[in-house]
Amino acid sequence: MKSPRASWLLPAILVLAVVLRLFAVHSRVGTPLFGDEPSYDAIAQNLLAGHGYAIGRAGEDMHPTAIRGPGYVLLLAATYQLFGPSTLAVHLFQILLDVVSLLLIHRLARMWFAPPAVAAIAALLYAVYPPFLTSTASLLTETLTQTTLISSVFLFFRYMESRQMRYLLGSAVALGGCALIKPQIAPVGILLCLVAIPRLGLARAAGAAAIVVLVVTLVLSPWFVRNALVFHRFVPGLSTGGLGLWFGAGPIGGRTIGGLGDPIVPDSLRVVVARMDEMTADRWAYAEANRLIANDPGHYAVLTLKKFFRLWFN
Repeated sequence: MKSPRASWLLPAILVLAVVLRLFAVHSRVGTPLFGDEPSYDAIAQNLLAGHGYAIGRAGEDMHPTAIRGPGYVLLLAATYQLFGPSTLAVHLFQILLDVVSLLLIHRLARMWFAPPAVAAIAALLYAVYPPFLTSTASLLTETLTQTTLISSVFLFFRYMESRQMRYLLGSAVALGGCALIKPQIAPVGILLCLVAIPRLGLARAAGAAAIVVLVVTLVLSPWFVRNALVFHRFVPGLSTGGLGLWFGAGPIGGRTIGGLGDPIVPDSLRVVVARMDEMTADRWAYAEANRLIANDPGHYAVLTLKKFFRLWFN
């Protein structure tokens, strides 16, 4: 039987999480969009205005784009349609999504660890982790990505426990939704099935992997088809994959950059890339990144290690 203190612990953590996120959202009210935020907003606004999945302004530099996955953009467009172009409704919905993620983290910890305190600590860490707070107050993909990915993991482990197909299908659909936001996360489904081999056996895990791959591919297929029709090439993810690889390969004096707007990027290089269309820039960046990596693979390995710690320590 739970003690009175234990029964109030999770609700108290939830209240703390909501209050902290509301404070983060309040601090952003009235501030302009920055970084990647304007691009998500612009594509969503263009969709609602009937201009298609495009970036830029009508009558100026508007053009079809694949720089952002459709998952988060469609969420923005739907929220704008229901509540108007204010971002406040988006932030409040993201708080709700983050609360769902926190509850799923708590459930996963209860599944994986016997002491209830572990689940409470996991939930508390999620509630107070600063990047999660600021994500709900940003017009960025992180909150939705976390919810869909954690949902996929949770449902997959429910499948391992129960062997019920509905949980496996739900996990695959959630992962497909996550891949519509960040396509590079799609292989997580294979990793989950590999982890499941000791529990499910090789044959059942292989069958689960086949189902996950099929469902995720089906979820992504409209995006594949749209890109093929618009760009006349197979674009399974985003048109910024090459640029992302190039940014992280140490293109400027061996140093990584956060984007073309980085102060250390020469204006001449910025102008050259700006003149390219999306697909040309993507191909050029892949070629440049591969050249940098091939010329000094040791340096790239060091950069990769540094980026790992930058990610976890934010």
